[in-house]
Amino acid sequence: MKADCECPLYFSDKVFYTEFNRISCKAAFGYEQVAKRMANIRLNKVRQAEENIICEKSMLTQEVLR
Repeated sequence: MKADCECPLYFSDKVFYTEFNRISCKAAFGYEQVAKRMANIRLNKVRQAEENIICEKSMLTQEVLR
């Protein structure tokens, strides 16, 4: 009889840990997505700055050639 009482508790614990792991996994995935997005934003800013420098150099070259 005691085994019958412990079984639902064990099952309940197992479900809890499975749910906890699922939530933890989702949270980790969410953090990873945020980190990737932040990295992309930084990379885009660097690329934009490089394009601006190239554009400025091009404009200076055109002025010198005039």
